[in-house]
Amino acid sequence: MTTGVPAYLSWPLLVLMAIIVVVRYRFFNSNQYEAYFNQALVIMLVANLLREHAVNRALDEARILTVTQSEQLSLVILMFAAAEIVGLVMVWSKVPAAEVRRRQRRMRLLAAVLATGFLIAGSPARNAGQSLEIYGGWVSVLAWIFLTTMFLVMAGLLTRMSAKEYLGPSAQGREKATAAGMWFIGITVGLTSMEAVVLSIVQELGWAQT
Repeated sequence: MTTGVPAYLSWPLLVLMAIIVVVRYRFFNSNQYEAYFNQALVIMLVANLLREHAVNRALDEARILTVTQSEQLSLVILMFAAAEIVGLVMVWSKVPAAEVRRRQRRMRLLAAVLATGFLIAGSPARNAGQSLEIYGGWVSVLAWIFLTTMFLVMAGLLTRMSAKEYLGPSAQGREKATAAGMWFIGITVGLTSMEAVVLSIVQELGWAQT
């Protein structure tokens, strides 16, 4: 969906994010952790650009992407960002590098499969030029399920690995604080993702009007 943040706030943040990405790729891209972090930042930058009203309008006027297509594409891109964050978390959790690469290939494949399902299920709303919330229907519920599954996978791994790190015998104050923060982020992402699906189902069943 198009961002609701005013342009005078969103664009400086996007420019700052772009500068951070350039600096990190130039000076902080020497190991597996930094590589996953940088890739996640780039993907999130592109996704946020596609949510900007001015970018939506420019792409629509140039007949490249409609506003609805841009909105759905931004969500698809965020699914791949979630896959990169999973890799980042695995490196942070000290999973062996070879195992991280193997699991990461599976995460990217899962993101691709779910993204394909989301685009197929979201095509009726996209063709109608409407958001999933406005278009409704069980096909939109299915689209939400495809979308949020990737975020739930990320949230599940994040909470499990951060809990393991927090309870680890070598964890000290700083490590415990970091693990607790990541656990909270995982729980928040998981609950938010489930809320989106539940609300779409409730709306479709008509319970919201009763």
